[in-house]
Amino acid sequence: MDYKYVIKSLRELYDENEIGLIYNDVFELLIATVLSAQTTDQKVNKVGKVLFKKYPDLENLAIARLQDVKEIIKELGLFNIKAKNIINISKMILSDFEGIIPDNMNDLIKLPGVGRKTANVVLTNGFSKYGVGIVVDTHVIRLSNRFNWVNDDNASKVEKKLMNIIDKRYWKSITNLLILHGRKICKAKIPQCNNCILSLKCPSVI
Repeated sequence: MDYKYVIKSLRELYDENEIGLIYNDVFELLIATVLSAQTTDQKVNKVGKVLFKKYPDLENLAIARLQDVKEIIKELGLFNIKAKNIINISKMILSDFEGIIPDNMNDLIKLPGVGRKTANVVLTNGFSKYGVGIVVDTHVIRLSNRFNWVNDDNASKVEKKLMNIIDKRYWKSITNLLILHGRKICKAKIPQCNNCILSLKCPSVI
């Protein structure tokens, strides 16, 4: 199935600039994205309100007590390591990057708990830097396989294959649209093919 057809169709349903995380600046986006691993955006948004009220910037989070941060985010999966990571991220940005959140892939992935997925989210949505990479989560992997764009479940391999298939100018669009469609229609266990705008051309339906 042609990716341009997918983008054109899904744009009729979704706002391609929408992401599930609620944030006010790049600092909040970075921390929220780190917290979002293996949990829902809804949970992250809930704890984020409390977390960012108490620690509104890098300086405050860098000196936070670990136990206090754990208490705030304890309903999230992997909260112990996430609490350590977000504190250490803040410390490292202050010490190694003069308090400025990096705006490039090489530096972002040096931060604790930050991989390519998180870095791509921050670069695309926080710095409006497109054409750097493609955010690949479980929804993107699932839909890319169902559309026969890839035949792989490894996020890094899927990203590389999609980068070779899809024009750079569409990388942000395809990511956000697939995630939204995966959440609402093309679900993992019971995809709603009867209600899918792509069903007539989807190779998983035909």
